[in-house]
Amino acid sequence: MNIQSSGEDEIPQAPVICELKNNVQTTQVLRPLTTNHYETWHVAFSHDCKYFAWSCGNRLVRLVQWNKQKKQVGWNRKPAFVITDQAGEEKPWKQIECPDFVHAIAFGSSVPRKKWRNVKVYHKYNYESENELILAMGLRSGKILTYDVTREQRMVLADHHQTINDLRFAPDGSLILLSACKDRTLKVWDMKDDGNMIVTLKGHTRSVRSCGFSHDASLLASVSDGSSVLLWDMKTYKVIRKLVGHFNDVIACEFSPDSALLITASRDTRAILWDPHLGIKIREFL
Repeated sequence: MNIQSSGEDEIPQAPVICELKNNVQTTQVLRPLTTNHYETWHVAFSHDCKYFAWSCGNRLVRLVQWNKQKKQVGWNRKPAFVITDQAGEEKPWKQIECPDFVHAIAFGSSVPRKKWRNVKVYHKYNYESENELILAMGLRSGKILTYDVTREQRMVLADHHQTINDLRFAPDGSLILLSACKDRTLKVWDMKDDGNMIVTLKGHTRSVRSCGFSHDASLLASVSDGSSVLLWDMKTYKVIRKLVGHFNDVIACEFSPDSALLITASRDTRAILWDPHLGIKIREFL
């Protein structure tokens, strides 16, 4: 059932397809657990809906292969390592152990989200596949761990020094990764160029909570504590517009699929719908 096209009354009737529990089992000794090690902090689907990942506490991320047609989880081929429970039963996921707690997850693909867009991506170093899929995980320490789903390889991106609040890949297949951090900055990384950092975006005066690309990756929206909403030109990496309307910390933002609209959500209990190209407020939702 497509929730977006269904009525609100139908959503509670949606069948449960699969339940993934956060029972923690590791292959190595980790640092002492905290009181929130069984919480699910972040979830993400790959853009082709073939993979699902979630941060399940205690510095663990689990990666599940998803068969959309059969509505099943599992692996077409046996992964390099298999998680088993105490009874010896194999679990339908790969388990990625991280050096710190994971606060953000994002999938990136070398294939554009819009099939009709003519985008050519040339890989300089590591990424040779025509359909590369990368899972990025933002850590509390400020590091970003990336996992090549196809080749089961890891890479660490290190330049932030505080908690990564959000991660977004450009939707044009370029494998450009954007990170939003508590250190008041955003950083742009080029995953097709061995994960090198392109630029640091400075404009917010408090912790950057969330970010989002327009459908063609030409615009970037970012929001932060202190009611700040900024729009960036991704060719010049400059702020082109500041949207004023919230009265408290702004914690989320998202473009519409055609990028004609932008919506932001704040702790002032309001969501605001904007025309990002004119910088005007269209409607408030209380």
